[in-house]
Amino acid sequence: MSIGPWSRLRGVGRPVRRACRRGGPGDARRAAGDGGGEGGFTLFEVMVAFVIAALALGVLFAGGLAGLRTAKIADGYGDALSRARSRIAAIVAPQPLDVQGDDGGGYRFHLRITSAGVVTPAHDDALGQALGQATTRVGLYDISVVVSWHGDGGERQVALATQRLGLVPPAAP
Repeated sequence: MSIGPWSRLRGVGRPVRRACRRGGPGDARRAAGDGGGEGGFTLFEVMVAFVIAALALGVLFAGGLAGLRTAKIADGYGDALSRARSRIAAIVAPQPLDVQGDDGGGYRFHLRITSAGVVTPAHDDALGQALGQATTRVGLYDISVVVSWHGDGGERQVALATQRLGLVPPAAP
């Protein structure tokens, strides 16, 4: 008799024999008349299993929360760094300046431009004539930007510093 493509498998269509175990933990209870021949877990074993599962889930939950908190902090640092870079990129002609204010989204900035004290005359007099100056002087400026915000765990900040060359304004006559 052919049942299908599985008819050639060994044991198909034969009755299944169940193995009987003797001498297991349930036999001692049965012999003592405890449990009436039924096997299973005691209430204490079930409670221990629930406690172990609850502890494992608690550890996993705490780890997940710590990961989310760290990701939020890293996102805040990324935003602040982007804002600080944008402030520096917006400086076209550096001049001494000290400005602070609100940058939106809970971020505050402090931009400071100071002269580094290095002033040299330019060698190209054509530039000075084009700007209407007798002598063009170029100076080195220190630029620093601090972007701060209130994040998880308190006040956080990102600080960037760079130097740029810029024209020194002519001295007042």
